[in-house]
Amino acid sequence: MLAILIPNITIIAVDINDKALDLAKQNAKKHNVEDKITFIKSDLYQNIPNESKFDMTISNPPYIANRFKLPKNVKFEPSNALFGGEVGDELLKDIILQTKQRDIPRVLCEMGYDQKQPLTTFVKEHIKSYKKLEFYQDYDKLDRGFELIY
Repeated sequence: MLAILIPNITIIAVDINDKALDLAKQNAKKHNVEDKITFIKSDLYQNIPNESKFDMTISNPPYIANRFKLPKNVKFEPSNALFGGEVGDELLKDIILQTKQRDIPRVLCEMGYDQKQPLTTFVKEHIKSYKKLEFYQDYDKLDRGFELIY
């Protein structure tokens, strides 16, 4: 969607799931934006060169606790697209830390409706010099994402 909406954007899209990457490539081609996106199989920044520079990280990572019982309508989803660790926010915390380590000034991330307080505490304890932490809600007025500016 960003490649469609923003004319002069360059995107590096990463995922650990080959099928997700293939589907994303198909969608990029369908919407004539494949020239704006480079697709890389990677666990976060693992396969991204250290010298790469970015303006922001945008992520919709897995954020559900491993033991959470899923409703039937999402059981067909791959587990690595849904489950983010024992508590559920472990991957979100990794994204926050790795984005900061890469000197990327902004991260926008989807999260679970119950993760606002733990993530606020985590940022205050681990990111001493952040400029802004703001949460947004979904249409049901549930906390659903955050923006963190370093």
